[in-house]
Amino acid sequence: MSCQEKRRLILHFDARNTLFVADKCYRLTVEEALNSYLTGLVWCEKIEAESQENENFGENGEIEVSDGISQPHHHHHDPLVTSKPHSRHADANGPDRPPKMQVLDEIKQNNGLIKPDDEDSSEKPTSKLDAETDDQTHQSVRQPYRGENFQELTPDELRQCQLNSTLWRCLPSSPCMRQPRPDAISIYKLLESQLVRKPADRGRLRKYLGNFTQTPQGRPFLELFKKHLEILRWPSEIVSDDQTNSHSKLTVVGKNKEHYHYLMPAFYRLITWLIKTHRNFAILIRTYGCDGPHILNAIDTYLQGHHPTEKMPGEEHKFKVDFSTWRLRRQDSDPKFTLFKDDGSAQPGPDAVTEQSGVYETWSSWDCATTVVDDFVYWQSNHYMHSAAKPFWFDPKDNRVHHILFDDNIRFEDDGSNGIDLLRLTDSPNESVRLPQEEAMKWENVYFVQADLLSIIRDKNYFIDRVQECENNLNKLQSQAA
Repeated sequence: MSCQEKRRLILHFDARNTLFVADKCYRLTVEEALNSYLTGLVWCEKIEAESQENENFGENGEIEVSDGISQPHHHHHDPLVTSKPHSRHADANGPDRPPKMQVLDEIKQNNGLIKPDDEDSSEKPTSKLDAETDDQTHQSVRQPYRGENFQELTPDELRQCQLNSTLWRCLPSSPCMRQPRPDAISIYKLLESQLVRKPADRGRLRKYLGNFTQTPQGRPFLELFKKHLEILRWPSEIVSDDQTNSHSKLTVVGKNKEHYHYLMPAFYRLITWLIKTHRNFAILIRTYGCDGPHILNAIDTYLQGHHPTEKMPGEEHKFKVDFSTWRLRRQDSDPKFTLFKDDGSAQPGPDAVTEQSGVYETWSSWDCATTVVDDFVYWQSNHYMHSAAKPFWFDPKDNRVHHILFDDNIRFEDDGSNGIDLLRLTDSPNESVRLPQEEAMKWENVYFVQADLLSIIRDKNYFIDRVQECENNLNKLQSQAA
């Protein structure tokens, strides 16, 4: 199939932990954000009662285990074999890939980067961003989202965390996105269940976890943390040579005034590839927050040729940035979905789109990079269930347009807290079928990809490879259906 015959690509991107590690509002430093992310990849198991006598509290309220909390815990059986089966799409024309292989793949990628927890490290704990030392071209104080809270944990909360932590220990594996066993829980989810009583508390939790790799539990993952932080580092000679303000749109500042890539280089590499291969495409930034303008500014700076490490291709192109903000409102009564361009009032106007197929076709017609703000209040009020999350429509019969969503928060765990609401369009313009989680899994790596932040940091071809994989899988499925 020639480039001219290929489908239009409408690429949807989550923001945090997909396109960037730390945002431009300095809610968290780069170091804190990366530490917090790692806690979602480290899995724990409940400790049997007779095992708890080997544990004791360390200084500063950290839990220490006599044999090292992150040392391999040897079972009489393979813990991965007992995982609840998930259907994962590796090859649309082949058998489902068992979750064990996916977990082992991730472990293999991180092999050699786990540091024994008895090694000393000169790495200092992460610190707050100091307003006096922050880069002058960036905002100098934390700016939480509306309603977000970064207050320190209270002494009672710290004591409760310490007590509850004695009941759990880390599973013997490198960090991985997939739940390795049905009874496994990530450190992030474990502490979330203890500390988050209202949405604002998530900011406090992420801040608390911001020095994870400098704690006894997290020290084995310090080398993994340092390697990926180093890859994100902005070349120092570029900072000193910059005579314009353009680089401030492409970087974020960590502790000690260190500069880091704001958007992942793999994202710019994808845009370059799409332009060089003469693809018709659009990019939708799907966010719950206020990240859209910052992301679009970075894309626009790159398109103007000002990115020093990711160069624009020489080919002429029509791809542009539309700085308009679109909102997608959800409610239980009709119309259940409303897409509208925000004129500043945050209220839909007469041109709002309310039919589900209309939203799909509107997005399918775009040829730019723009922002769609999803309905966080609706998701929050429905207890973060997947049926209230970011809606994502797809039509397997459509051979004109291919929508693909990248989001790190795509999960098929028992708590139902998937970050997307996968909706299959029907022949009726205002109807769709919400897929059960088991059915939705089959469309992974066809219409959606669970973004792997560590791989995105390491591999500049990550997004290109995933898009090609999705296209190949859809080609096979549509050929079979024909």
